[in-house]
Amino acid sequence: MRSGKFYCNLKNLELKKKIAEVYGFPDYKILENFFTAIIRIRNICSHNGVLYDFNQPVNIGKIPHKRYGVKTRNNNNLNASMKLILFILSKISVNRAEEMEQKLIKLFADLDCCEEVQRVIEQKINFDIS
Repeated sequence: MRSGKFYCNLKNLELKKKIAEVYGFPDYKILENFFTAIIRIRNICSHNGVLYDFNQPVNIGKIPHKRYGVKTRNNNNLNASMKLILFILSKISVNRAEEMEQKLIKLFADLDCCEEVQRVIEQKINFDIS
């Protein structure tokens, strides 16, 4: 996610604004917030951290045309992070985003057999892709 850090570290605000506009964001700070959240998820994954109960230390900004979930309005839990990743991926490739979403739905559906795992999914992750 070097591009995210690169974007966040740009000093030229006009360039940041132009890049944000290309991706459909009216304010560059929204894109900065999104990249920062994705970088945190990437760091947890790459450094063997516990991901299932991870909460972003700062709320993820409102994702256009997405709700954070019917079960919870939490915009810093893993469910919100997954929605953010799907949203940003859709800006690059709608097909890859749809493919990833279907794989997530199948993965969580396949875990329905274990009561303990299901409890973690419901209480910690609040999985609700929609």
